[in-house]
Amino acid sequence: MPPFLAVVGRTHLLLLHFPIAVRFAALVLELALRRVTADKKTAVMTGLLFIGAVGALVAMATGFLYAWAEDFHGHERVLLGQHRIGGVVVTILAIVAFAAHRRADLRYAYLGALVAACGAVVFTGHRGGELVHGEGYLTEPLHPSDKDDDGPRAASDGEEPVKDEDRPRYPEGVVPEHPTYAKDIKPLLDRSCVKCHGPEKRKSGLRLDKKRFAMKGGETGLAIVPGDIEKSLLTKYIQLPIDDDDVMPSKGKLLANSEIETLKKWVADGAEWPDDDP
Repeated sequence: MPPFLAVVGRTHLLLLHFPIAVRFAALVLELALRRVTADKKTAVMTGLLFIGAVGALVAMATGFLYAWAEDFHGHERVLLGQHRIGGVVVTILAIVAFAAHRRADLRYAYLGALVAACGAVVFTGHRGGELVHGEGYLTEPLHPSDKDDDGPRAASDGEEPVKDEDRPRYPEGVVPEHPTYAKDIKPLLDRSCVKCHGPEKRKSGLRLDKKRFAMKGGETGLAIVPGDIEKSLLTKYIQLPIDDDDVMPSKGKLLANSEIETLKKWVADGAEWPDDDP
């Protein structure tokens, strides 16, 4: 894909919220303005429905470009397919609602299409959120038992709660003179990073399970800049103070200081990483 179109596709993440807000605003106003004169209400609703329909079309178009330009694999493709179908349905319903609103004999069809569009938005947005944050993200707080086993230990009766600044680190080890990806780096990434930055969940748009994704970086910049520790966000975030909200990993045990030094040395040496399998 031409780079320009790839950039346009990524605006999907910026544009999609506007037509959603307009659509729900239209439904709320439809119910709230029932006593307003018909002419004024019609003018307001027509404008909102038109903006919502056009916004849905733009969001859908940029969404298709985004899916085309980015790499989705495994279960992500299932979520992407559901999100894409939901987006098409929302767009069709938004257009139907706008068209039906302009005809008095289609009054009930208009309101039904508007309600259905808002319902479809909830499903579509939920699947889009799971693409970014992982499946079950929305209901995760309802299932505390599903938290990582190596996460911060809950306090027993009579004990002081364990604070974030008391999070344990993995045991210290030896820092290799010349770390290699297969022996020293991959096991570390698989253990502490891939759960949140892998094929099933890629927070901040970052994946660290494959070279082609890792070197591309995420929404906040380049995670790995071979030969440059200062510009590599990976090495920056893993060595932040324990009480910093951005320290990585965000949950569970922190990396041992020896592991941090190993990663830094690997990046400084050029971040050797064999190419991905075809």
